[in-house]
Amino acid sequence: MLAVCQLPEDTDAYVRAPIFDGFHVRQLTANIAKPAQKADSDDDDDDDDDDDDDDDDKDEDSDPPVRNFVAAQTGSGLQRGPCYQVSATATYSVTLNDGTSTTGRASGRQNDRLLKEARATIGAQMIEDLSIGRFRAGFELNLSRSAGSDSGSLSSAWMSLGSITVGLKGSYFDFWAGDEFGFKATAPSASTFLYALALRTSENSTLILSGEDPIPRRMADAGYAGAVLPDLVARWKYDDDSTALHLGGALHQLRFASPNRTTRYGHAVVFGVQQQISSIGTGDYLTAQLAYSNTAPGYLGIAQPGGLLRFTLPRNAPMFIMETMRGWTAALSYSHGWSETWRSNAFATYVDLRLTEGPGRGKVQVGRTAINLVWTPVTGLDLTWELGATRIYRVDTLLGLAIFPTRPSYTGQFTVTRKF
Repeated sequence: MLAVCQLPEDTDAYVRAPIFDGFHVRQLTANIAKPAQKADSDDDDDDDDDDDDDDDDKDEDSDPPVRNFVAAQTGSGLQRGPCYQVSATATYSVTLNDGTSTTGRASGRQNDRLLKEARATIGAQMIEDLSIGRFRAGFELNLSRSAGSDSGSLSSAWMSLGSITVGLKGSYFDFWAGDEFGFKATAPSASTFLYALALRTSENSTLILSGEDPIPRRMADAGYAGAVLPDLVARWKYDDDSTALHLGGALHQLRFASPNRTTRYGHAVVFGVQQQISSIGTGDYLTAQLAYSNTAPGYLGIAQPGGLLRFTLPRNAPMFIMETMRGWTAALSYSHGWSETWRSNAFATYVDLRLTEGPGRGKVQVGRTAINLVWTPVTGLDLTWELGATRIYRVDTLLGLAIFPTRPSYTGQFTVTRKF
């Protein structure tokens, strides 16, 4: 017989980390056979200050169960074995493009076109509390069909034990991904191989240190020597009932195949904040993000097709020029609830890149904005009407983009998404 999982919920989504309490490190524990109960506090060896610690333990151990997971149950009502969750998403979209290219791979005015795409994701997770810590594992597959071509990919496959996570999943550097918008549902997800250590620095904050594969951040198709070091990523995140803060940094090694396997190091930082504003509408919230990079432009979100900027630089441009760019991106998004079933979202992004190598030392400047209306007649079903615009203010000719449209390009999209 299946029943709701009775393991206590973790504050962090993927890992379970110790809490720093003054100079003491206390590891949270869980009861895997029955619902979480308050812990006993009769350890005769504890000093006077431990009474307060025991009270904290009671609050922590009485956390609600993990959500949307099920587990096998014995006849006496006790949980048996791990908890499982299976999820799936089906998406169908129709996009009307005015024909102006902003991909960096073509130029000038093209024919107006209507694009159709179907996409499905299938994923599963499991959780089990062992004597050495909480064990989690999960995977997700993406399948899509567009313009007569099929594609499939493994977007995540990871596992964690206690505070250690390894596998393929989204980078800990990234913050806002535009999940409120229809184009996100049809954009390929960016993931990387990583291994990470998580520490909980307070009741509401975590610090994650991660080594990540640098290849997904590459801007060009050729010209690289083999990577020696992973990208070193650190992320501090704070979450409470109304506010989320995200501070991330990355150190990136860049090795050129020629001349003589030259090595350079770049870095990137990102700060993001999300604030609920319930006084204006139903579940309203504001999201802002600012990122800067030097010799690590892949961390600005312009290396992934279908990203927030809807602009991808040509990967056949000179690798040395592409990878040594310096610049910043900014994003601002607002979500407003009209009612329990109707919601609108709007965002604007801007990128400013400087070419630090080559003659002329030019620029790349691109802006994008979009607004949508989402109807959710039943839980898990979203119908999204979306309008977007992209404006390329400047693109340097060193990148091979001499004939690039300077006027805005416009896109309209209708998306149906069903989550199971």
